[in-house]
Amino acid sequence: MVGLWLYALHRRPREWADEQARRAGRRWLLFGGLLLPFGSIAVLLAFGIPAGHRLLPLLETEQIDVDALRLLGLFGSATAAWPGSTSPISTT
Repeated sequence: MVGLWLYALHRRPREWADEQARRAGRRWLLFGGLLLPFGSIAVLLAFGIPAGHRLLPLLETEQIDVDALRLLGLFGSATAAWPGSTSPISTT
C-alpha cells in the first residue's frame, strides 16, 4: 500500500484530451462510486447473514417447556406464584 501511495505521489501528471477525461470520469463514477460499494455490501451480506443466523438462539425440533415464576410488585409489597399453584406467596 505504501508503495502504491509513493508511486501515485511521484508520478508525472498525465495530459488528458477532453474525451479521455470524460471517459475516465465516467469510469471512476461507475467502478469506484457504484460497483465497488454495491459489491462490497453484497459480499458482506453474503457472509454476514449466514453467520448471524448461526448465532440466533433457535429452538430444536422438540419444544422445551419452561415454568416461569409470575411476580407482581406493588409499592413495597410483592406477590409471587408458580404456574398452576393455588397459593401465591405475598410479602409486604
